Amino acid sequence: MARNSLPFLLRRGDTFAFRLRVPQHLRPVLGCREIVRSLKTQNKQEAAPLALVWAGKVKTIFAACESMTRPITAAALKRLLTYDDPAKAVTELLPLLERSESDDIDLAETGLDESDRADFQNLLNGVTVSELNQLVDHADRIAPPAPLAPLAPHRPISGNTIEELSRNAKAHYKEKREKELQRKKDETDEAKQEKQKRIIAAIDRIRSRFAVQNAEIATLRETNDVLAKAVSSPSMPPKPKKTVSLTWEDLIQKWIVARKPAETSISGYRSSVNAFTTLFPDLKIEDLQPHHFEEYRAKRAEGFSKLKSVLGTTIQKDESFFTTLLGYAVKAKCIDKIPLSELDPIKLEQGDEKEVRPYTDSEIQIVFNSPIYTADHTPISSVQEGRGHFWLPILMAYTGARIEELCQLIAAQVDEHEGTHCLLIYPSRTRIKNNHSRRFVPLHDELLKLGFADHVARLRKEHGSQAPLFPGLKIKPSTGKVADAFSKWFDRHVVKLGIQKKVMTKLQTEEHLHACHSLRTTFINNMRSAEGNYRKDLERLIVGHEGEDVHDQNYDGAAMAALKRLIDTVQYPGVNLSRHYNRREL
Repeated sequence: MARNSLPFLLRRGDTFAFRLRVPQHLRPVLGCREIVRSLKTQNKQEAAPLALVWAGKVKTIFAACESMTRPITAAALKRLLTYDDPAKAVTELLPLLERSESDDIDLAETGLDESDRADFQNLLNGVTVSELNQLVDHADRIAPPAPLAPLAPHRPISGNTIEELSRNAKAHYKEKREKELQRKKDETDEAKQEKQKRIIAAIDRIRSRFAVQNAEIATLRETNDVLAKAVSSPSMPPKPKKTVSLTWEDLIQKWIVARKPAETSISGYRSSVNAFTTLFPDLKIEDLQPHHFEEYRAKRAEGFSKLKSVLGTTIQKDESFFTTLLGYAVKAKCIDKIPLSELDPIKLEQGDEKEVRPYTDSEIQIVFNSPIYTADHTPISSVQEGRGHFWLPILMAYTGARIEELCQLIAAQVDEHEGTHCLLIYPSRTRIKNNHSRRFVPLHDELLKLGFADHVARLRKEHGSQAPLFPGLKIKPSTGKVADAFSKWFDRHVVKLGIQKKVMTKLQTEEHLHACHSLRTTFINNMRSAEGNYRKDLERLIVGHEGEDVHDQNYDGAAMAALKRLIDTVQYPGVNLSRHYNRREL
């Protein structure tokens, strides 16, 4: 409920009402705690004088009821409040009832004028004689109403008519409003003056502060000039340069904490550092100079029997390690810069790279006529689980897939696509080389005759589609690859078969045989020799090479039948695996 600053006013919704609490000792007589009457107006300026008029009426009734002991009914009180002059109702109209012995009263004999008769008749219509007799019994004890005291904080209002009261109230509230506006104006002016004073004081403080700072700056400049002259004087010794002393082992530990490398990387770094410290055992990190690394290059080249490209690659790797480690020395302010940055980079001679050669026809025959394929020999190695020693060389020779792609195959990666049995190459257990390596590789007819598709179907039925084809091959934590164990075993196997891994060509270039990758090279060369069916774009799709131009990179229109026809052209003279056709134990 909204709180009003004017007395006797009560706001009910949008309409104002009069409200006055009944004194505690009169509540038994009047039978209520407060008197509330609607003023039937929404205008506060009109409601204020009306409330004052009602206050005069109600306080007169309070004064008249001071000597009463019996209570007045609610109907009698309501009728009394209808009179403009309640005192008249109590002092003049109520004594008339003493002469009346019944409810029938002849108003003509009372001597009242017509308006008073009407008021008295209205009173009788709502109040019985017995109820009004309660006032008659105490009429002689009713004291005349005392004059109303001024209603604080409002000034006394003279006059009896509503119009005069309204004019006086309006004048009073207008005067009060003007005083309030003047007070706020005075407060606003005082606040503005106070704010201006604070701003002026703040400006003065800032000016004084800048004056002190300027004086301090001038003093500092003079001091700096004196110190500069003293430093440039030959009599003063130069200030020693503070350096942090670090060892190569400290730098390696910083690198390990920052990069968290694999154990193979850590051992490679230590090997390079040991080679350098063996040449310069007493050299400190802060004393390193570019000529030390030039000497290191020369010493590494002495007695190095390998190719120049291998030597250059080794030194490049060592210097890359040194640059990484010395970067931490620069951050620790042990040295100002990395000495290797002043050396010219090593240039490799293009004629000295190693060439990867394919297998010859005779070497292919040696591989597939070995005891593994002729006498069912099983090597004592992890590659025997899943018969990897039997299937993987054949898969490399008849699909051209990379060894890492084949070793990680699971049962779900051998399935039909467009009516053709295929290898689905994608990263299942480890990563593959690049995005172009994702592809479909149709199975060669030789693989189907050997029962490879049936072998995978049985494995899928027994162990599920996620079962690895070669479970004995585990992922090596240091490299993240699964083919390391098989590559090493097959390399030893090829050497035992008497195949030379390194040969010198007539042009005096050295060619090396990589046991696994050379089978992929042999497959590609064999496929390129096919007449009529060979296409470069089909080769790219089969072996997973990147296209040479935009057309090749976005070409996907090769039908599976065309890929199957091309891959079936690959044949190896002298290789006969018919003894293994449709063998379920494979």
